[in-house]
Amino acid sequence: MEKLVQSIKDVMRDRIRSPLFGSFVASWSIWNYKTIFVLLSTKKVEDKFLYLDSTLYGDFWSLVSYAFLYPLATSVLFILVFPYAEILIYKYWYKRQNDLKKVKQGLDDETPLTREESRKIRTQGFQLEAEYEASMSKKDTEIKNLREVIAEKDKEVSLSKVSRDDLLKEFNEIRVDKESDEKTDKELEKTIDSILVAKELNEDEIEILTLVASTDNLLADQVIEMMRHGEKKSKYLLREFLDKGYISIDVHTTVNLTTEGTKYCIENGIIK
Repeated sequence: MEKLVQSIKDVMRDRIRSPLFGSFVASWSIWNYKTIFVLLSTKKVEDKFLYLDSTLYGDFWSLVSYAFLYPLATSVLFILVFPYAEILIYKYWYKRQNDLKKVKQGLDDETPLTREESRKIRTQGFQLEAEYEASMSKKDTEIKNLREVIAEKDKEVSLSKVSRDDLLKEFNEIRVDKESDEKTDKELEKTIDSILVAKELNEDEIEILTLVASTDNLLADQVIEMMRHGEKKSKYLLREFLDKGYISIDVHTTVNLTTEGTKYCIENGIIK
């Protein structure tokens, strides 16, 4: 029984939500407004029915027409015609709104600025120009400082370019003077080899390391711009140096020192 009641409720709910049902009820109320007033009046029930039968619905055709045909025709006409009328009205309203905006914009363009507004805009322009000049000056100072660091490291690199033969010669002299044993000789030779490996980087590679170590969050394009070579050669050098494992480039093109690169910078005084 409960399922039957629920099923009836669902059917009635769907019918009520139908556009045809709503428009039919509205149309029926318009066509039969006199009937509604009579039913809501304070007359006796017998008098109400007598008035409806004799005056409002005098014959069968009047009853069928006002109670069903006219409301149904009005409902169908409303459902079919109203959307098109609504579209036309909305287009007209939207066009008028655009015309109003154009007129308003034209009046705003023709209205001259007041002295206060002009002074305010001029002040903002001066502030933006001052901020731009300060930013450019700061960047120029940073670039100048980096170039000085690079020049200093170039000098250190040029002084540290010692051949293996010279180091071995010095090693032999130390060995004779100190009369070291064979174990000490091997340890000194191993130290010399490690120094030579550390000095295998060329000037361009040390320049890249210095730039990355001196500035945080430096992008690859900024490194290329700061190098003393042209753009194509700088890109080539950066790509070649990346393969050696001293630096890495993340997904945001930020250049970072690897563990090997950090170790090299610390051992050679680039990072203090």
